[in-house]
Amino acid sequence: TQSQLVLSVDDEDDAVLSIVPDRAGFYELELVVFDGELWSTPTTIMVQAHD
Repeated sequence: TQSQLVLSVDDEDDAVLSIVPDRAGFYELELVVFDGELWSTPTTIMVQAHD
């Protein structure tokens, strides 16, 4: 079963977000943003979650 990841943004104009994984492990995240005209190049990071 794949893990679920919750992503939340408090303010759509804010550049801060948080993630809450449901189990320990490695998560690969890809971020793409849109400024109303153009999409950014995807950026990928690896996050490790612990129990």
